[in-house]
Amino acid sequence: MVSRVRFAPSPTGSLHLGSALTAAASRAFGDCTRQILEPEPVTLAPEARATLERFRELSNGDARAVVREPKAAGADLKALRLALTGRERGPELWTMIRALSRGEALRRIDAAL
Repeated sequence: MVSRVRFAPSPTGSLHLGSALTAAASRAFGDCTRQILEPEPVTLAPEARATLERFRELSNGDARAVVREPKAAGADLKALRLALTGRERGPELWTMIRALSRGEALRRIDAAL
């Protein structure tokens, strides 16, 4: 998928720093959006089950708390990220959790297991 960003040129003809930053931010935001909306299929190791089951129990709470509690308990947050997006890197995990509906997050967890 190719993302295109359009913005009005400067009246002076030069590319302004603000316009360049807007273009860069739009591109980065597009990548984050794609990670949330278009997850890669993934199959996780059996060891990830405990983390994903704990997420299931906490998924009604605040997104930051949903990440904070398992992290404090030493859970495998990489497995959670992989289950939700299919990728090892991306936006903050709590941001992705907040962006997904509870039903969609649980559907992705089930698909990964």
